[in-house]
Amino acid sequence: MAKREWKHYQVSGLDYTMPKLLATMAIIFCGSIAMTLCIGMVPRIVPLKLKEIGVSSTLMVFIMSTLGQILNMTVCPWVSFKSDRYRSKRWGRRVPFILYTLPFLCLSWAILAMYQYEAELLHKLLAPLVNVSQPVLAVFVLAAGVVIFKFFYMFVGSVFHYIPNDVIPPQFLTRYYGVISIINSGVTAGYNYFFFEYSLSHFSTLLWCTVIFYTVAMGFMCFALKEPRFPEPTTEEKRSSKGLRGVLTFMKESFSHPIYWYEFAKTACASIVSAGTIFIVFFEQSMGLSLAEIGQKSGINSLCFMLAGFVIASLGTYFIDRWHPVRVSVFLLMFGTLLYFYDCKWFFFKPEARVFWWSSLLMTQVSFLMRFTGPAGMPTLMRILPKSRFGQFCSARAICGSLVGMFFALLLGVVMDFLKSDKGLGMGEDAYRFVYIWQTAAYIGVVFCYLKVYQYYCKLGGFGGYKAPAPWSETGYEKMEVSQAVEASPFWSKMAVYGIDFALFATVAINVFWSFYAKKHDLPQEHKIYLMAALPVSLIALVYYLAVRMKIMKNIQRKLRGEDVFVPHHGVLFLVMIMRVLMLGALAVQAYLALKGGSQGVAGGMSAFESAVDVIFVTMIVIFVKLDKLGAATDKIEETQEA
Repeated sequence: MAKREWKHYQVSGLDYTMPKLLATMAIIFCGSIAMTLCIGMVPRIVPLKLKEIGVSSTLMVFIMSTLGQILNMTVCPWVSFKSDRYRSKRWGRRVPFILYTLPFLCLSWAILAMYQYEAELLHKLLAPLVNVSQPVLAVFVLAAGVVIFKFFYMFVGSVFHYIPNDVIPPQFLTRYYGVISIINSGVTAGYNYFFFEYSLSHFSTLLWCTVIFYTVAMGFMCFALKEPRFPEPTTEEKRSSKGLRGVLTFMKESFSHPIYWYEFAKTACASIVSAGTIFIVFFEQSMGLSLAEIGQKSGINSLCFMLAGFVIASLGTYFIDRWHPVRVSVFLLMFGTLLYFYDCKWFFFKPEARVFWWSSLLMTQVSFLMRFTGPAGMPTLMRILPKSRFGQFCSARAICGSLVGMFFALLLGVVMDFLKSDKGLGMGEDAYRFVYIWQTAAYIGVVFCYLKVYQYYCKLGGFGGYKAPAPWSETGYEKMEVSQAVEASPFWSKMAVYGIDFALFATVAINVFWSFYAKKHDLPQEHKIYLMAALPVSLIALVYYLAVRMKIMKNIQRKLRGEDVFVPHHGVLFLVMIMRVLMLGALAVQAYLALKGGSQGVAGGMSAFESAVDVIFVTMIVIFVKLDKLGAATDKIEETQEA
């Protein structure tokens, strides 16, 4: 029997057949499991022990969070910067930072595991010198263990996520991250189900098991993984990476081009969005939900997210790779803004709690398509940021996000207090409804920055030949590995357009139906608002869409006839179409429940608001078509480049 000929894949000088590539991924999976279980152990169980001892919430936050943020903005950038330039003949440039810190991480867990004995010993030693109680010393020992853990975790946590970019071919990165998300979710679920209940009763035992498991799993990854051998840094590069010159080099290289500025600004805006999440539970209470109802909704959402995440990770990642992660990330992120615009209606309307519960639950399920941006996120970064400085650029990105996030989180707290207090606007608990206005404004910033990143990405070569700006290179650019994007299918683009047709025509028809429904059920105010506001606005959105549609369909028909014309990519259009059709159902349920409850203008007002969002939706289609045309010119890879 003839020996099977395997296709070969190259990345960073490494050559794989499919079995070797799968073996390499399996090796990294071992390290990922160790990270998920062992690195995640301290944040899960140490706060429980601190609370049991009687530590205040403020001190607990300082120990578990504030110290980590400080290290993340200092140690992490230094480690990332150095690992990019480090060369080891035996281990490569990332593994040494994981392997050499392994004993110290294990030491931190050992300190935490034996905190009672250490506190007792310290108490005996210090008793003749100072009067400090043993519980206070126990807190000191636990805090010391956490500090040691967080310091050396900066070495592992920084470089571990850079390894896939070095060793996995770009066309497989999205599927890799899809599998990783499934594995990590399963490991986390298993730990929580079988072991979390023993966090206090078997505190020391769990930590000793952590030491053993991390040593075996992460040690195996370090010894078994083969990293690429990158060229040695030049003498000038070595000199410019030391001391103060290193800091200046970090700043000069990281902020050397607008594509990087916008990437960092996007991360900063995303951290502003995240600052509002702490107030969501208070907002839901202000809408009339009890903690039990909030918990039920969160539980259902978590289950649905897990199922959707599994489907996307196992099947959707294949399409993300084919359509290209950059295209998927940028445009689904843009269309995801619609969900924030829809939520802004809660600032103006307050339906019954039951209506809000169902509406927010259903709209969250509609947003599951936005989860496609999850597995596409890191592969997108790996296609934009230069590989030789990937760690450095990621750390610069993280610094921008952390600094801006901390400032705006404080600012949002001040704004909320002003809105709530009698000395301010006196809104009371209703002030929490402002959170979606805040998040929407920040998310618009995220989208704007990402669209600018996409523009520069296309100008620098795009899908077929992107070259990362690199002032350290003689040419000023760093050649990146390229993964081909599948061209647009005019047939599927046409099917997507038909689906959007249905959604927008149906919106008009539903508004007509609800106006008659309100009249029949003696709801004159609702009838008037549907007829005078919701229906006209939905018609405006439809007419606007039909004008845009005419140009799109004209090109699709020409493409189907064999002409060489641009057609917007079917992948993004199809996902967006599905999302908008599902929204139709969610919004119809919301309107029915509100009308059935006898609302006085709330249902019609919300429908009018949502129809106005359709105008924004059509505008996003216009932006997508315009920018995708820019990217389509880079779909084909030059013959001189590797696919």
